[in-house]
Amino acid sequence: MLAQHVCRTQATTEVLQERFSIKTIFCIGDVHAPFQDNKAIDKLCDAIKKESPHYIVQVGDLYDFFSFSRFPKKPGAINAVDELEQAHEVALEFWRRIKSLAPRASLYQLLGNHCVRPLKLSVEKSPELYALVQKSWKELFKFKGVETLLDVRDDLVIENIVFEHGFYSKPGQHLRENMQSTVIGHTHRPWVHYEQIRNKLLWELNCGYVANPSHEALSYSRKRFVKWV
Repeated sequence: MLAQHVCRTQATTEVLQERFSIKTIFCIGDVHAPFQDNKAIDKLCDAIKKESPHYIVQVGDLYDFFSFSRFPKKPGAINAVDELEQAHEVALEFWRRIKSLAPRASLYQLLGNHCVRPLKLSVEKSPELYALVQKSWKELFKFKGVETLLDVRDDLVIENIVFEHGFYSKPGQHLRENMQSTVIGHTHRPWVHYEQIRNKLLWELNCGYVANPSHEALSYSRKRFVKWV
């Protein structure tokens, strides 16, 4: 009886969504592969399976690129080759898994400030190699069935909502700049912020993150903000 009730409830929800053109959008915060939190990713996959969203958006910093950062690194820290190989495997499996759970959803990958670390480093150290680095770098963001916006400055707009990685740290800064409701990541601090502007109620949602705060690469983040929404 319980199984029948669950099936009927899900069917009713799908009928209502179709009748009233209700679109569900599932947003995923910063992953920082290969330093992701696998338990958090398991939970978000469970949520995707439950919600059956029409759109799924990863808001940037899919990769960490710790080896390409300026942060001091302890002896024996992961090298660039190992990090790239591990991170790419994580990213491929991440999107493969999501696509299998929501085969009809439109999938989008945004870029974040961490994602462009190799490009910035090549410009600083050897600008002559930039084109070669960029070509190889683009291959890391190719996922079957996923549309990637290959410029960190690009915004994605769905159902009149702006999706971007984020540049500011204070709640509300992005929605005021966009003058639209906005979804971001970047700060690793989840929030929902509301503002009344020109007789319109706008909101800003920060997705938090699904990375491992205990890893050296994430040492700049405060552990008590380990949450995702």
